[in-house]
Amino acid sequence: MLLDDKPVEVEIHRADCAGWSRSREWLEPACSGPRYSAGMVVPQDTSADAWARQIAGIRAMTPQERLQLAASMSDELRALVRDGIRSRHAGWTATQVEAALEDLVLGVSLARKVRTRRSATAR
Repeated sequence: MLLDDKPVEVEIHRADCAGWSRSREWLEPACSGPRYSAGMVVPQDTSADAWARQIAGIRAMTPQERLQLAASMSDELRALVRDGIRSRHAGWTATQVEAALEDLVLGVSLARKVRTRRSATAR
C-alpha cells in the first residue's frame, strides 16, 4: 500500500488462509489465489474468479469513475436506509426520517449538533 507515495507495510488475515505474510506494496496471503491490497474485504459469498474480475474492473476505472460509483452507491444505501426507517415508522414526517438517518450516519451526539447549528443558521 502506498501512503504519501511511500510504501507501507500492512498486515491482514484472511479466514480461509493459514496466515499472512507482509510485503512492501502488496499483501500476500499464505494461500493460493490473487493478491489483495490493504483494506479490501474479500466477500465470503464470492468466488475468487468473480472477485478478481470485480477488482480488475475497479482498477480499470478512472478516478472520476470511481468517485462517481462511490457517490452512487452511497446515495443508493441512504435511500435503502430511509425506506427501512419509513417501514418501521410509517407515521413519521420526512424531517423525522432524515433526523433518524443522520443519527445512524453521524451518531446521535454529532447529529444533534449538526441539527442545532443548521437551525441556528436558518434563522
